[in-house]
Amino acid sequence: MHVFMEDYAKYFDEIKATSLSHATCRLVIFVSCLDIDALCASKMISSLLKSDLIPHKIIPIVGYDDLRNSYQTTIANDEEVRNVILVGCGATIDLIEELQVDEEEEQAMGVRPKNFYIMDTHRPWNLDNLFASPRVVCFLDGYTDLDKMTTLQQTYSNFVTAADELEDISDEESDKDEDGFYKDNDNNDEVITSDNEDDVKHNRFEADAVHTSEDDNDIGSINSGEKRLRRDSISSPSADGNTSKKRRLKVRTRKEEFEEYRVAIEGYYAQGSSLATSASSLVYSLVSDLVTPSINDLWLTVVAATSLDAQHPHLYRLLFPALKTEVLRLNPNANVPTSLIALASSTTTSINGSVSEETSLYIETDYPFYLLRHWTLYDSMSHSSYVSAKLRLYTDEGRRRLHKMLAKMGISLHDARERWTHMNLNVKSALPEKLGSISGAYGIEDVIRQGIVRRFGYKGTISAGDCVDALLTLMQTGNKLIKGAVGPNGEVLISEEDFHSGNKFIDGETDESRDRFWVENFWSAWDALDNVNKMIQGIQMARSLQKSIVISATAVLERRLLKNLRRFKLVVFKDGPDLEVFSNPLALTKLAVWIAEASAEVSPRSLPLVVASYYPPTDAYLVVGMGPRKLRKSLNRKKKRNKTATTGDDDINSKKPNEEEDDEDDDDDDDDTVQTNEFGRAFHQVADAIRAKVKLDAFESSIIEVEKQDLSRFLEQLSLVGIKY
Repeated sequence: MHVFMEDYAKYFDEIKATSLSHATCRLVIFVSCLDIDALCASKMISSLLKSDLIPHKIIPIVGYDDLRNSYQTTIANDEEVRNVILVGCGATIDLIEELQVDEEEEQAMGVRPKNFYIMDTHRPWNLDNLFASPRVVCFLDGYTDLDKMTTLQQTYSNFVTAADELEDISDEESDKDEDGFYKDNDNNDEVITSDNEDDVKHNRFEADAVHTSEDDNDIGSINSGEKRLRRDSISSPSADGNTSKKRRLKVRTRKEEFEEYRVAIEGYYAQGSSLATSASSLVYSLVSDLVTPSINDLWLTVVAATSLDAQHPHLYRLLFPALKTEVLRLNPNANVPTSLIALASSTTTSINGSVSEETSLYIETDYPFYLLRHWTLYDSMSHSSYVSAKLRLYTDEGRRRLHKMLAKMGISLHDARERWTHMNLNVKSALPEKLGSISGAYGIEDVIRQGIVRRFGYKGTISAGDCVDALLTLMQTGNKLIKGAVGPNGEVLISEEDFHSGNKFIDGETDESRDRFWVENFWSAWDALDNVNKMIQGIQMARSLQKSIVISATAVLERRLLKNLRRFKLVVFKDGPDLEVFSNPLALTKLAVWIAEASAEVSPRSLPLVVASYYPPTDAYLVVGMGPRKLRKSLNRKKKRNKTATTGDDDINSKKPNEEEDDEDDDDDDDDTVQTNEFGRAFHQVADAIRAKVKLDAFESSIIEVEKQDLSRFLEQLSLVGIKY
């Protein structure tokens, strides 16, 4: 079943009421451990439960196999557990089937039935979760179209009804024939039921499964509609001709309806995977309904939304105005620059007390420069995917262009290479104006924007983007790199040698040991959300990780290793010093984003991107598929505006039909539409067609592991599959 945002508080109160216990734990929370959004959402849920003294257990999980195994081994037979919450996972699978929940077995064993609550924004929904099982409660996002949801529910209900009726007819007629089949003289060997068992099965490709059917479609399972209705061409034994004709007419009618509903549901699942919104924003709405949100709750929501900016910029742009309003509501002084607060005397107090204890949020001018507040301006710009793509910094000409741009801004290389915290104050304060003066000439109009930062007393200021980069690094490396020298401010300094030596493969590493390592990293990131010192350590490590990404991406572009295939672009990493870095899906995805942005600026064709990296311990390739990267349209809109101003043509009706209205905000471009990823369906289809041994276990359907020996065939077949972009 499903609930809308206005009913969140009601159902959460039910969870608390049934989970309250002073002796046992009745509530378990499964969290995707490779997802910052899920991390922040679960952190807020945990705080809510702690405030009401409700015991709960948090279990980070890596993939579907981990989810199923964790449930079966620790929860399935636990009579005390009443409720299970899934954060960042569970929406796209038939949860009851995936967890192997057997209601008859539970009754026989006397185990109390458990309720499941899904807070996941991955789409499409599995329709069994939404409409079939009363034990599964799905929290819908606030942008769900009610009319579409009602239509989808009616279609699903009709499909299940038609399937049940057809099976009833089949069972009834089978009783009339000793062979178990119904004979129909008029249908002339027509099959009465569709051979679509695989069309309505589980929309996740089983890990390491080798499928035999070549007609499987990547659509969701429907428990009640999964029954296969077999038809054979055998004559009807009925003596009553009229009754037989009516029966055949009814069967044909229901068959046509069944097929119509099946096609509609298949179309819903075939639309591609996407992300609806931030799960943390849903939890923040819940917190707002139950209690007064704290600064920390809002900060977690801001960080979660910012984590979506790299791959889902339309969602970040959609969420930012509401977050900005909320920041101003909780802190009316949010528009006051933190630099002014830092210059205030130690006796100056804020709404939260002394400056040394200041933890408020502020709205500040932000830049798409990597860790600017914790690096130099030059290094930050050089390691920014946006600036690198626009200026083509992976070429000698691009690097000269960067130096020329700094010279035009009146910033010397000496100042640009000074640490941001020690940079000339006059240069720092004039940076927005200087960037604005040259942004049009270099095509970087989006280089200045607003962002949200948080001040941690005298320890400094961390922007939401800095926090995201630190958390991503901690999720990949955990604490094993925190062994470097200590700087004057207590920060951990990681050298290139320390970084690579600390990232070596675990001896005898297996999938299980790798998963355990990622779970440990999840707890490192969890702790960093409450400890600014650990967050700063993550920032120090993030710089080393970014250097590896930039080096690898630059090598791809300089050596022209990016291949343009028929339907997508391809990069394969077979060797190199950073293979261990890209064994993590987060790092490989970050590398893919970098390459996609750079190639979008130079390629005339907007194609999807596939990046594969070899993983020696398992002798397999980790493969990530991304949709085509769209160019920002700010420059094009500016040119159109200048042209309109020159010609004096202000009549809106004089625009050509294919021209966009230029009076919209700069953020209203093609990136604001929902972006779907077709690779989940394509990976499933290809692996099934060539019978490759693969592992499609990640909660992101566009991530897959392919055995080394099958990679060539896999990519060759993938280039022939119809990817709809």
